[in-house]
Amino acid sequence: MRKIKRNNKDREYRQETKNVFVLRNKKAVTEMVAYVLLVMIALILSIMVYAFLKLYVLKPSPVCREGISIAIDDYVCNAGSKEINITFKNTGRWDIDGFVIRASNMTEGKAVYPLISPGISLGEKVYLNNKLGIGQKLNLIFQYSELGNITKITIQPFMSNKTLVLCQDAIITQEIENCNEFALLPGTCTDNKKNQDESDVDCGGTNCGGCALGEDCMRNMDCLSGYCSLGTCQTAPPVPSIPPSLVSWWKFEGNGIDELGRNNLSMALITSYVPGKVGKAMNVLDKDKFAQNSTTPWNNLQFTGDFTIEALVYLNAIPAFTYAFIITELSGANPNYGLKIETSGKIGSYYNNVKVIESSDALQTGTWYHIAIVNSRNNLTLYINGKEKGSATLTSIPVYLGNDRLFVGRIINGLTDEVAVYNTALYGTDIKKHSDNALAGKNYFSE
Repeated sequence: MRKIKRNNKDREYRQETKNVFVLRNKKAVTEMVAYVLLVMIALILSIMVYAFLKLYVLKPSPVCREGISIAIDDYVCNAGSKEINITFKNTGRWDIDGFVIRASNMTEGKAVYPLISPGISLGEKVYLNNKLGIGQKLNLIFQYSELGNITKITIQPFMSNKTLVLCQDAIITQEIENCNEFALLPGTCTDNKKNQDESDVDCGGTNCGGCALGEDCMRNMDCLSGYCSLGTCQTAPPVPSIPPSLVSWWKFEGNGIDELGRNNLSMALITSYVPGKVGKAMNVLDKDKFAQNSTTPWNNLQFTGDFTIEALVYLNAIPAFTYAFIITELSGANPNYGLKIETSGKIGSYYNNVKVIESSDALQTGTWYHIAIVNSRNNLTLYINGKEKGSATLTSIPVYLGNDRLFVGRIINGLTDEVAVYNTALYGTDIKKHSDNALAGKNYFSE
C-alpha cells in the first residue's frame, strides 16, 4: 500500500515538474516571438522613415564656388540712342558662365529692370559662348530706352552646368552717372576720352577708326585687325578652307543666309537669335516656328548619289510633336528626306515618310549635340557627337531636299545651329573632327 502511494506521489511530482517546464518553454517562445515582432516593426519603421526623408526632405542646392566675382570695369552712355556700352571684368578666382544684369532709374530701392543686349541676352540673363576667364574683360552694349536714364546697375554672376545656379553672395551694385537725357556726350575721336560709342579711347564704334591690337572692342568692326575676341582686338586667325563639296551652310548669325550665297532661307515666325555653341543660333520655342526656303526648287539640293548633312542642336524639352525635324523636305508626290528628333529623344532618319534609321541613343535636354547623316553608295550612317549610332541601306534614290519646301529647325523646342549640306560622303574621321570642333565652339573646318 505504502509503495503504491509513493509511486502515485512520484508520478504527480513528475507531472508537475513537466508542467512547469512546459510553461517555462511557452513563456520563452512567447518572449522570442515578441522580440522578433519588435525587431520587424523597428525595421519597417526605419524603412518608412528613410523613404520619407528621401522623398520629402529637400536636398541641399548646388552653390557657387567661393570667390566668383564680376565687376563693371568701365562704361560709356549714349543718351541719344539710350544705349550703354559696358566693359565687364572677371575679378574673381573662377571662370564665369554668365550673369544676370538689372538696372534702375531711381536712387532708392533695388535695380529690377532687365538690361537687354540684342542678340546676346536671353531675358535678363547673359549667357557667354566662351567662359569669361580670370582677369579677362568683355564689352557689351545694352539698351535702356524704357527706363529713360540709369542711376545704378546690379550684376549677379551664375554657374551653368547641368543646372543654372545664381551666385547669391556675389551680387554687386554700382552707381551710374551721365546716363540721362541731359548727358549727351558728343566728343571727338581726338579728345583722349572714351566717349560717343567708342570701344576704347578715341577708337572703335561707328565714328572713329579701328582700335589697335590689345585695345578694347565689342565687335570685329572696332578693330584694325577686323577681329575682336574676349573684349580685346587680336590678330585675326587664319580663315579655315571650305571644302568644295559643301553645298549650303546656314550659321544663323542673326539671319537665314547661306554662307555660300546659294540657298538663303526665309525666316517664318522665328522668335530670336541667341548665343549658340558657335556664334549665334536659331531659337525656336514652339510648334509654329521654323525656317524655310521659298517654293523655288533648288537643284543643288537634289542628290542622285552621295551626300552628308550635319547640324548642332540643343533641346529645351524633348519634342511633344511628331514633326520635330532638324531638316526635312516636304513635298507631294516627290521623294522626300528628313532628319527628325523623335518624341523619345532619339534621332530618326526618314525617306519617303518611312523611318530607315533610329539612333541607339536618345538626346537629353540642356546639352549641345552634333548630329550627322552620311549616305555613301546608298548606305546611310547616323552619327551623334562623332560616333556611329545607326545604319541602314537606302533602297532607292534620288533624295530631294530642295525640290519643293525645305524646313530647318521645324517644331524644335530649342536651338538649331551650323546646318551644313554636302554633295559627297564625308569620312567618319571628318565627322569626328567637325563634331569636336563644333562642340568646342569652333568652326567645323578649323585645324
